[in-house]
Amino acid sequence: MAKASYIAMLSRRREGKTDYRTRKGIIISKENFLTVRISDKNTSIQISSAQVGGDRILASAHSRELKKLGWKGSGKSVPAAYLTGLLAGQRASKAGLKSAIVYAGIKPFRPASRIAAAVKGVIEAGIAVPVNEKALPPEERIKGEHISGYASSIGESEVAQFSTWKKFKFTPETFGKHYDEILSKIKGGK
Repeated sequence: MAKASYIAMLSRRREGKTDYRTRKGIIISKENFLTVRISDKNTSIQISSAQVGGDRILASAHSRELKKLGWKGSGKSVPAAYLTGLLAGQRASKAGLKSAIVYAGIKPFRPASRIAAAVKGVIEAGIAVPVNEKALPPEERIKGEHISGYASSIGESEVAQFSTWKKFKFTPETFGKHYDEILSKIKGGK
């Protein structure tokens, strides 16, 4: 009877954190890489450089920083991902970075997704990121028109997911104006 062969899977792959084949390609390319992580409440963006002793973070931004600017919406929404990407891109430009490649880890890069929105923010801040323009979300989605349209279409009894909006006396009609205010604060450097 032949023994069954067993191939041990590396723990970061098993936990769904690292795609080693893609990671090897990034290390070999010696390019800076853009990582977008979206948790249950927030969006985190880092532009890093692969080093022998570990990755070196060159620029980063977190959606909690939007709250300091007055953001009242979700920290993991498409508009929040775009605004956080814009912040990270501005910081990368100030640090002298010119380009980066996207590293999404195990998660796939889907067109018009939150990761794509964050990448669009980084690109619009002046960092060259090789990505198909068709994969980036349209301006209506970046401004959150899909969110305000859905919020205004549901009934009063189903509004539990927009409970933070009530806390801030926020309505779907004012979402676009609020987005524009935060965008002007970011672009104005406040």
